[in-house]
Amino acid sequence: LKLSAIVAALLLCLTVASLLMGRNSFSDSGVELFLEAPAQAASGEQVFYTVVYHNKTGVDLSEMSFRLFFARDTVATSSAPLESLGFTVDLLESGKSGTQRFPVVLIGDKGDIKQARVQMLYKASTIRSQFQKEARASTVISQLPATITLGVPPSVVSGQNVQYVVDVRNTSEQDIVDAKLTLKYPDGFTVATIEPENSESNTTWNIERLAVGEGLRIRINGTLTGQERETKPILATLLQSVNGTYGESVRSD
Repeated sequence: LKLSAIVAALLLCLTVASLLMGRNSFSDSGVELFLEAPAQAASGEQVFYTVVYHNKTGVDLSEMSFRLFFARDTVATSSAPLESLGFTVDLLESGKSGTQRFPVVLIGDKGDIKQARVQMLYKASTIRSQFQKEARASTVISQLPATITLGVPPSVVSGQNVQYVVDVRNTSEQDIVDAKLTLKYPDGFTVATIEPENSESNTTWNIERLAVGEGLRIRINGTLTGQERETKPILATLLQSVNGTYGESVRSD
């Protein structure tokens, strides 16, 4: 009987020790990190990236540092520079979770895939080493805020008068506000007149508001000189303002 009691006591101690060890165990697989983003977005549209993190281990996590990396031409809508977006968490207890949202504006051509990623560095309370996790999210540019159509003569004689016609139309579902249209003329082109007149510049037009479905047409008359068979491209670009900074949202082909 005494032997049975001793064995039972030992088994009880082993069971309790096992439970305590399991409760205080750590596995990197129990730390989860996700980056959530819309599957599709229009160029020039503000979207939100959401960082989600879970501590499913048996220990507390500490010194957690998060940093986000965005695709080229992404524009931050906050006062913080895009390259410094991130946050820290001093302590995340076992079983706890957290989220953090970041608004940005995506710029690109239709069909572009904009990928972002978040990097997380952290420590587990039972281990001195630092661990790292990473998560990614992709968003497809599904729509452009406007279309730009260029009317150009197929061929001209050097020194001949030519007319360029630029049509900008808002094809999005919201008004375009505080934008600029810029033109880059071909080498050898000299501006004579512009319709409608633009007293500020012959290369830049300020667009205070372009309502949904509304269009803007500009005619530029001048002379073009060059060599025989020389190609003379003209480029039109629509720039939209985000926190006072203008970024390219549509470019003519």
